[in-house]
Amino acid sequence: MLSDLGKAEPGELASFEWRTIFAPNPPGTKPNPPKDYGGGVLYDGGGVQTLPDKFVIEFPYNNEVADESQFEWEVVLIKTDGTVLHYKETKPLKDVSTVLASRSRLKPTLQAPPAPTVARARGTLALRRTVLGPAPSDGS
Repeated sequence: MLSDLGKAEPGELASFEWRTIFAPNPPGTKPNPPKDYGGGVLYDGGGVQTLPDKFVIEFPYNNEVADESQFEWEVVLIKTDGTVLHYKETKPLKDVSTVLASRSRLKPTLQAPPAPTVARARGTLALRRTVLGPAPSDGS
């Protein structure tokens, strides 16, 4: 996964989430249904000087069902003025080798994400700041 979401403006919040959608395993194999995997990353906008982010997403899967299985990922960016930008993509698992989570792909949403999602994201970000230390000051 390659991302420029950390380059969002200071005060903006972005999230990258991914998940697998596996087809059922062949009869007699376990687990059936197969376990789906997922994860996510939150980005607190750091401005244009922030380095791009990259990491590898790994998960086990059964080669016998790879052709019918899918990989889905989604990005949400909440701007300081309240505008919400979004991008979501679902592809066959066999066709995914690189995910490019770029701000240039984001489009305005017609509705805001559910309030609990935003509150949870902001709470997680606040927790991360508490654990890692205070957020940088703007000098005022």
